[in-house]
Amino acid sequence: MLAVLDKLKALIPEEKAEYDALRAPILGTGPAYSFLGHKHFWNSDFTVHQRAGYYTSVKMVSARTYGTEPVSPLASLPFSAFA
Repeated sequence: MLAVLDKLKALIPEEKAEYDALRAPILGTGPAYSFLGHKHFWNSDFTVHQRAGYYTSVKMVSARTYGTEPVSPLASLPFSAFA
């Protein structure tokens, strides 16, 4: 990844500061986290919430997105169907 960033810096020197900011966490010289707060990515139905002490995320499945794992047809049955 660092090699790619170096090549990009050579190709697009006006973005050098951006590439250096991307290199810092990889090298361990930057902050431990680059984002603090809450953000929802509506196009992929992915939500991230990060604070200095923890990180949590939710990947939702909707009619607009594809799930990352197969969903059983039994998942739509109520829990009482298995009792």
